[in-house]
Amino acid sequence: MVLPIYTVPKTAKDLAEFRKFVVASLKWVEENQYDENYNKLSLPAYPAEGGLFPFLNNIDGPLYCWLTEGKNPDRWPVYCWQRGPMVVLKRMTIAGMLAGFMERSPDMIGVWGDINDLEPHRLRIDDCCAD
Repeated sequence: MVLPIYTVPKTAKDLAEFRKFVVASLKWVEENQYDENYNKLSLPAYPAEGGLFPFLNNIDGPLYCWLTEGKNPDRWPVYCWQRGPMVVLKRMTIAGMLAGFMERSPDMIGVWGDINDLEPHRLRIDDCCAD
């Protein structure tokens, strides 16, 4: 199960509090970033230019962030921090993550595992979480 880590702010104060939350929650990521070979990374946190912006977390612990480089958010690369090495999903979008999982791409097998290893009932998409 993946969950968004934000809510829609209703006021300017809500937005300011959310920004503070993002910066605070990424402080530990800034200080403990390593690539898949455990080389130290130094990526800034949002709101710094080109900073990591968290948008999703997984019930198993990984935190998914966009690296906010460039003016087009559709082209921001996804970084997956798994409480260990940070997996850079290159120029992958969220749709690319899902397609890569379904197509069994090596990048997504490394992050989410092999779709063929899941029991059929775990692949069901329905309205269980609809409003």
